Amino acid sequence: MLGTNDLKSRFNKSAKEIAKSLIGLADIILSSKGGKGGWHDENSPSVSIICPPILGEQTNNPEWNDEGWRNYGEWAGGYEKSRILADEIQLLYNEKNIHFINSNDFIRCSKIDPIHWDEEAHLVFGNSVADILSTEIF
Repeated sequence: MLGTNDLKSRFNKSAKEIAKSLIGLADIILSSKGGKGGWHDENSPSVSIICPPILGEQTNNPEWNDEGWRNYGEWAGGYEKSRILADEIQLLYNEKNIHFINSNDFIRCSKIDPIHWDEEAHLVFGNSVADILSTEIF
């Protein structure tokens, strides 16, 4: 799962640009010919892209201050981009041999820290992804 930090304002990337970067990385992996058979396998490996969850709405609050750090400016606009990132990835991954997992289907960012997850979300995420990967891909 990549993409959360790309939502930071300093990178000035749209959701579409972030999605294209993720698909580009998947293309590199698919062309590696490092499939299930080990070092000499000539088959493409399986690739899954996991879209990160939508940032918490607190990232839109100019008063957001986490442990003395002014975080609002760093994440300004990130909430809006995170809301459409899954759709942008889905538009592109359908053209490729890539499996897509939308973490928004089973977790949310913490209400206290709008970027990170609480303990329960980590547990749900791990179990959900393990279930998906073990039943849908392999």
